[in-house]
Amino acid sequence: MYDEICLDTIPENVPPKYRIIYANRYMVDSCEYVIAYVETQWGGAAKTLEYAKKTNRNIINLAQKKNELL
Repeated sequence: MYDEICLDTIPENVPPKYRIIYANRYMVDSCEYVIAYVETQWGGAAKTLEYAKKTNRNIINLAQKKNELL
């Protein structure tokens, strides 16, 4: 289902190695809440979380919640 919804919205001229970046941005742009599990400040998930912050989404980072409980 993820492939059908997100990847179909990406223009065909986008190189394959960048398609997941476009898919992640599409998902952030299409939602009000972002639920993530991001422990590092590098990598694709971290970049997507940064994008979500810049677009003022409501964010729940489960990795952060886990650390608060410990």
